[in-house]
Amino acid sequence: MKERFETAKKHIKGWMKKNDDLAVGIGVLAFAACIGLLIFLVIRSQQPNIVYEPVNACDLFTPEEAQELLDDDVHRVNTQKPQIMKDQTATSKCSYGNMKGATSDPENMRIAAVAIRSGFNDEGVAKNKSDYQLMKKSVPGEPVENLGDDAFYTKANGQLNILDGRMWIILSHGIASTPEKNKLKDLLKLADLILEHKESN
Repeated sequence: MKERFETAKKHIKGWMKKNDDLAVGIGVLAFAACIGLLIFLVIRSQQPNIVYEPVNACDLFTPEEAQELLDDDVHRVNTQKPQIMKDQTATSKCSYGNMKGATSDPENMRIAAVAIRSGFNDEGVAKNKSDYQLMKKSVPGEPVENLGDDAFYTKANGQLNILDGRMWIILSHGIASTPEKNKLKDLLKLADLILEHKESN
């Protein structure tokens, strides 16, 4: 009887030890899973909440369109994919240069450039609109009718600013070395290309 008791006692102790190790193992795994989930949530909270796809300027202004506009062989000067900013906006740039007449005098190179700042969530769209209006009030310019939601031309730097939906578009078109001589009629040609391309996408 005593031997049976000792044997049963050993079995019980072995079972308890085995289940103790199992409980510890489950606890360690659960703790590790919680840490992993916490790290994932922290990383996710730091990433921007992208609701609307940021606009790529070179998708709206192709080499073929640049060649048609500049009426000569062109080369791409700047290609910048959308750069995400902390204020819920993304900025992209695309520009082309026309080498006609620039071989003998680089200052004669004509360019056509587009910069697009787009809001990728509702906060960014609101920020885009408020910053556009602030720029419009602080920089002397003339309003341009029937272009996007709002537009103005600044002669001092030869730029056309357009607010169109989620996009703030800034255009430059003329001799690179003298942007103040950019003509509004040329900028409007570039604007028509960009907005027409946007509508077809």
